[in-house]
Amino acid sequence: MTEQEILEAAIAEYGGEIQKLVTIEELSELQKAIVKQIRYPGDYKRVIDIAEEMADVWVMLKQLTLIYGVGDEVERWKQKKLKRLLDQVTTPIIPKSAL
Repeated sequence: MTEQEILEAAIAEYGGEIQKLVTIEELSELQKAIVKQIRYPGDYKRVIDIAEEMADVWVMLKQLTLIYGVGDEVERWKQKKLKRLLDQVTTPIIPKSAL
């Protein structure tokens, strides 16, 4: 099965509403993993935990794009956000003291 087919099969099996709830759960797990890594910065296992949770969130976000039918819209927004970020990181900041 392709990635797309797997995601569609999960939505068909569990239903869109349940997958929305699972997305929220996965986002919470990622949040907790990040907090634990900050609390225990020397524990490399925490970084691996973050990577695993990021993968879970990525899979769920891909499902949300299918559930809501917004793949193209997400891509447009992503490009806008990246352009804005580029502008932010490449525009010199004038210190208030120079004004």
